[in-house]
Amino acid sequence: MSSPAVGIPPTASLRQAAERMEATGLTVLPVVVEERVTGIVTDRDLAMRTLAGGLLPGNAVETVMTGEPPAVEPATPLPVAIGVLRSARVRHLPVVEAGRLVGMVSFEDLLWCLTQQWVDLMAVVDADRRGGPERMPRAA
Repeated sequence: MSSPAVGIPPTASLRQAAERMEATGLTVLPVVVEERVTGIVTDRDLAMRTLAGGLLPGNAVETVMTGEPPAVEPATPLPVAIGVLRSARVRHLPVVEAGRLVGMVSFEDLLWCLTQQWVDLMAVVDADRRGGPERMPRAA
């Protein structure tokens, strides 16, 4: 999870959203009103809906954002978060606590967690094959 999340208000211009993405290296911004997520805007939204849709850079973010994005809580189990990503067909999820934005989690974040779990599991299997847990490398 990336935290704190970098958000943008729905009244910000499309240019401001693109500039914020460029400055932060992000490809997605939650659209936030008083710390509550009202939408999400991606670099693809900016390209496809703005350029292809004939909108001007001064138009408001709310004209291209996806409203009411699915979200998860910090304690959401990994399989549940993956299920939300998959069912919603999205690559980023706002992380909210008591309705307030606290971070963002991406497909890549979840993939990294799964990869680490597989590495940890393989260490257990390897240690077992070599003669038991006393030979298993200790976590840092």
